[in-house]
Amino acid sequence: VLIVDWDLEAPGLEEFFKKKEIKLEGDERKLIGITDLLQARSKGEQINWQNGIMHANLPGNHRIDLLSAGKRDANYQHRVQHLDWNKLFYENNIGNYLNDLRSEWIAKYDYIFIDSRTGITDIGDICTVILPDVLIPILITNDQNLNGTKYILERVQKAHKKLTFNRN
Repeated sequence: VLIVDWDLEAPGLEEFFKKKEIKLEGDERKLIGITDLLQARSKGEQINWQNGIMHANLPGNHRIDLLSAGKRDANYQHRVQHLDWNKLFYENNIGNYLNDLRSEWIAKYDYIFIDSRTGITDIGDICTVILPDVLIPILITNDQNLNGTKYILERVQKAHKKLTFNRN
């Protein structure tokens, strides 16, 4: 199992695995993550996503791998705020790069869970349109969340029809 923290603006998925009964191997302050992969791509560089994997060793000899939102050093916020999504998509071919990452993840893991920021953003579209085979919206049942989720799901269906690859 791989869990990817795509919530770049509010990272911290690894905190759920810093419990007494779980041994987390790796340090999000030192290891690369999604932001670092995107930043490298924008510079025409390539870094190996596997160099950012943390291991959550669970009771019963089970393991979950985690890929963080990015190296949480003093420059993390600056790096996230200066990601140029237009350049990434139109000049750096990020769509194909993400599809390649997705293929590598599928080859290595039985299940991949992606934690995404909510809302209508470039990040949201990556996590709802480009990456998933199955989209599992989690929400609180109130009118705002129900209507917002319905809107996102309709938006995903329309976007899937425009993709050059099949995600239906």
